[in-house]
Amino acid sequence: SLKQISIDLGCVGKWLNDKGIAVTNNRFAEIKENMLTISTLYGQGRLDELPPVWGNEKIIASIVEATSFVNIYKAFKDFKDHRIPRKSLKKAVEGPYLSQDENGKTNEARNFLFELELAAILTLKGVEILDFNDISFELEDTIWNIQCKRPMSEKSLDGRIGKAVQQGQNFFDREKSGLVPRGIIAISIDKMLGTDKEVIRTLTAHTLENHVNNKLKEFVEQHNDKWSMIKDHRFLAVFVFMRAVVE
Repeated sequence: SLKQISIDLGCVGKWLNDKGIAVTNNRFAEIKENMLTISTLYGQGRLDELPPVWGNEKIIASIVEATSFVNIYKAFKDFKDHRIPRKSLKKAVEGPYLSQDENGKTNEARNFLFELELAAILTLKGVEILDFNDISFELEDTIWNIQCKRPMSEKSLDGRIGKAVQQGQNFFDREKSGLVPRGIIAISIDKMLGTDKEVIRTLTAHTLENHVNNKLKEFVEQHNDKWSMIKDHRFLAVFVFMRAVVE
């Protein structure tokens, strides 16, 4: 629930502060404040009293990114200090509040947030992360590297995939463990699909599942030529992520 997310953000803020990461005068502080406002008004049936200047984008950014920070906290809160990705967390709390205000220089914060949330998902599934920049882990006789990318537009997708391949190959070349190196490319497509601007409205969970599946299938098929660019057979998969607020 929105109320629980808001409560959990209090725990996130305390944890970050204890680890020496700023929780005031940055994007995290604004997310926390906005979620308190949203959850309070929603609980009172007064959501229509949100300031008109907020618009969908501010509400979506608040809910989606609050959830990301909560997921990260739940995955890493019991880590020993030396295992906490402090540098990435310091980056993730910064940056412009709205993704529409990002550019090639200011999008770093959300890039780190995406990496951290994916690492959190894997951690919660029992995978031990070796490195958070980008993500690497061992599984049986294989060492995996996941290159995380957030294309800002359709035009930038080619370049982001090419960069991911290059960085993954650098990882393969540096690997000295003797394990078989393999790669995955993870792409967050929120900005490309516009789910950072529009709330998805659906009647039931079933129709939502169909809508999401159709959107992702359409994206994958539309960009078949991009996947064929990945000639190095050490890359075994592309993960596609779409985050959204649904009513």
